[in-house]
Amino acid sequence: TTFSVIQLLGGPIYGRYGDLFGTRAALMIAFSGAALTYGLLAISSSVTILFLSRLPSVFLHAMHGAQMVIADCTNWDERAGGLGKLGLSYGVGMVLGPMAGGFITKHYSEQFAALVACFLSIISVISIFIMVPSKTKALATTPPETSVMNNTEPESQDSLLDITKLIELLKLPGIGFLMAIKFVFGFPLGIFNALFSIVAIDEFGLNPEQNGLILSFTGFLSIIVQGFLIGQITKRFEDKSILFGCIVVQAMVYASL
Repeated sequence: TTFSVIQLLGGPIYGRYGDLFGTRAALMIAFSGAALTYGLLAISSSVTILFLSRLPSVFLHAMHGAQMVIADCTNWDERAGGLGKLGLSYGVGMVLGPMAGGFITKHYSEQFAALVACFLSIISVISIFIMVPSKTKALATTPPETSVMNNTEPESQDSLLDITKLIELLKLPGIGFLMAIKFVFGFPLGIFNALFSIVAIDEFGLNPEQNGLILSFTGFLSIIVQGFLIGQITKRFEDKSILFGCIVVQAMVYASL
């Protein structure tokens, strides 16, 4: 719950940070937050430190940061393909990560697994600094008529959390509906993610390695959906029909549990 609340509060701040300091800086701070979170988790010896390890996750929005970089570095007609490849790579990580985490936890310890995650996050920060340009917006041009947030006014530098910008975003056509759909999907998904590992371990007696394999299977399904099914489904059905179908399938999954 603490992690979810901090993530919710950090979302607008993280997006604003990317607007002010650039997408490379935003992506770097996301992995820096991850490194600090895993580092504190590795050395935690009390419940207090365990809760403190959640605080740096306010910037733990690496997927959103990567999407910002893709949006800046690709032209309009290349953007969908770039985001699709990003989703595919995320699925690969979801397959390999839980498998590696479960193996390390079983043969070493939870603290060592967190330490490995901390080290890999630091490697990611260094890689981003070397490979991602500091000014990504200059790499691609988006037609003004296709940009939703096209605005010629200078960017405000007054605050990291600009409430005015957030209100302007909510006034855009369709944004309120999208946020409502995101909440409807995200709320039960958050409960599911929080309880799934607990149920798998307590009710079915799975060890960390077996639980990691189940999460890896989830990542494998994500690869199939992102890499193959999405393209075929969007060609045959309208977006509203796909959305309704997803809601029905999600309800059936939760009911089966």
